[in-house]
Amino acid sequence: MTECFSVLAKCGLDVDCNGGLVGNVLGVIQPVPEQWASPLGDLLETYLPGKAKLSIKELAGRTAFLAL
Repeated sequence: MTECFSVLAKCGLDVDCNGGLVGNVLGVIQPVPEQWASPLGDLLETYLPGKAKLSIKELAGRTAFLAL
């Protein structure tokens, strides 16, 4: 995953969208490396009223449940 992001960054252009797409695909195929996950601390901060802070693990579990 790290190598893919490195190549994307070096290519330039639409790096944010391409990185988001590649990250989603690779995150489904293999676990996210600890070096990328640990700085987030299982916390997603949003602007949603009443849901300003969410657990990433809980959100992923709820999403997977709805997908099944």
